[in-house]
Amino acid sequence: MKIIIIGAGLAGLTAGIYARKAGYEVEIFEKNANAGGLCTGWVRKGSYIEGCLHWLTESRKGKLFEIWNEIGALDESVKLYDCDSFYEVHYQDKTINMYTDINKLENELYRYASAHDKKIIKKFLKSIVGVQNSTGVPAEKPFHLWSMVDGIKYGIKSIPVIKVMKAYSNVSMVDFANQFESEELRFFFKNALVPDCYNVSSNIVTIAGLVSKNSGVPEGGSKPFVDRIVKRYLGLGGQLHLSCEVNKILIEDNEAKGIQCNDGTIHEGDYIIGATDVHFLLDKLLNKQFEIKELKNADQDKQNYETISLISVIYRTNKDLSNAVSTSFYHTKEYDILGKKFSSIGIKHYGYEPTLIHDGKTVIQVNVITNEDMMEQLTTMSQEEYQNFKSEVSKKFKDIVINECGYTNELEELDVVTPKTYINYVNAYKGSFMSYPMTATNKQVMIMNNALPIKNIILASQWQMMPGGTPVAVVQGKFAIQTIQDLESKK
Repeated sequence: MKIIIIGAGLAGLTAGIYARKAGYEVEIFEKNANAGGLCTGWVRKGSYIEGCLHWLTESRKGKLFEIWNEIGALDESVKLYDCDSFYEVHYQDKTINMYTDINKLENELYRYASAHDKKIIKKFLKSIVGVQNSTGVPAEKPFHLWSMVDGIKYGIKSIPVIKVMKAYSNVSMVDFANQFESEELRFFFKNALVPDCYNVSSNIVTIAGLVSKNSGVPEGGSKPFVDRIVKRYLGLGGQLHLSCEVNKILIEDNEAKGIQCNDGTIHEGDYIIGATDVHFLLDKLLNKQFEIKELKNADQDKQNYETISLISVIYRTNKDLSNAVSTSFYHTKEYDILGKKFSSIGIKHYGYEPTLIHDGKTVIQVNVITNEDMMEQLTTMSQEEYQNFKSEVSKKFKDIVINECGYTNELEELDVVTPKTYINYVNAYKGSFMSYPMTATNKQVMIMNNALPIKNIILASQWQMMPGGTPVAVVQGKFAIQTIQDLESKK
């Protein structure tokens, strides 16, 4: 039996590995010259630019950790970087650290807290401790194959998380921050691990992984991370076709027969796994013949399910950042990007890892979160207008970083990434690098692997569960093969 997989991102590669382990013939077709999809890194002027991994969920234990090992992403030889402070916030002349030791974090936050603020902090930190050892992303088997017993067992294990969700899922980071009397703490929580539109529970779960030292960063970043997965897939006998874009899924008598590539070649298979953005699969590859209710409802509800993306300008500097906190947020003078006002800026550097320093130069990324209106403006620009915008935003960020963030050394521009970059590179819906954000006003979107009416088209995408990202991608890749195995067992 032959499986064709469209897309060699984490979902597609994971599906390919589990398919080979199950004894199926597999071919993966990828439009780009490199595998990995959104989990990527690239080189400019000899310097490596990281495009994905800021932390790796369940890097040392858990069901997801087992998947990282099974697909070859992690093993004993891979060094993981943890940090004493995951990020720091600079507000006026004050610096606040997000320590990954819960006691140090408490002491740090209490430095700026009133009696009123301390009560909020105490409850917040207690929630972090409560979910440290609770169950993570469901990774055993697809949800449509769960029994009642499976649901009960998972529910019992998830009680600490459920308590946090009940307390904080309806509270945005902005509203949470505004509870504080301290200006410093308000700014600290508005510039947190997750965008300020996210709910507080998502922030708590993320910090819990860092505090428990179960969200390390693999040495070398995304590129070697993906290379190890590709090596595992090819070593199992899977076939990988790079620079081979699929433009159509061929359907006859309500059954998928194969795919057609841009070069006109046709490839037949018994199952087709769509390991792409689900919107692209429906709109382009299936020519809008089908819809998925959960996806359609979310897309039509922009008040609650507006997507977000990123503008990132990448520079490198001679400044020694080896002992500096890797991520910093700075309070700045108000500035404008595509009509949106900002009064803060985020800077991520890679000076903590010697292998990523080239000729004594450290890469830094300057980031702001974008909304759909900003994305629409970018996609309607002419090529000349777009290039001019990138030049302007690079100059603007450089001025802010030098004049307001203490980077006195010369900054050399390497690259500019926008929502349009994600669209061009991986056909990302609305330029989003993840799925819908987990806000205070929306609910989880769950899309089953067998959601389409054509039984031999299987989904494997981060869009199947919010907020997407690397954990959801690999889990859905595994689930896709388990779904096929279940269908085959019933024939």
